[in-house]
Amino acid sequence: MVIQPKHKVDGAEIRKRRQAMGLTAAELGQKIGVSEKHILGIENEYETQRNPSYFVLMDLAELFGCTMDDLTTRRTGEHDGKGKGKKTGRSQNRGSS
Repeated sequence: MVIQPKHKVDGAEIRKRRQAMGLTAAELGQKIGVSEKHILGIENEYETQRNPSYFVLMDLAELFGCTMDDLTTRRTGEHDGKGKGKKTGRSQNRGSS
């Protein structure tokens, strides 16, 4: 399972949290069962790894003590930071152009 297309992993946020814990990419990868290359791909938002599996994102959130939403960004207009942009699977901007 991969993250919905309207959500994108925030690689910079993952890197910031990893570094705050004093972990290398290799150490983080070992903790969640993926390679250093995979962690670096997520952090650098490489095309093939910018949306890691749900389970990898869940493991990262658990390790960092945050929610999966804290590690993702939403496309423009989907969330105002005040809890109004709920995940419904439908665009909240539908019909506006």
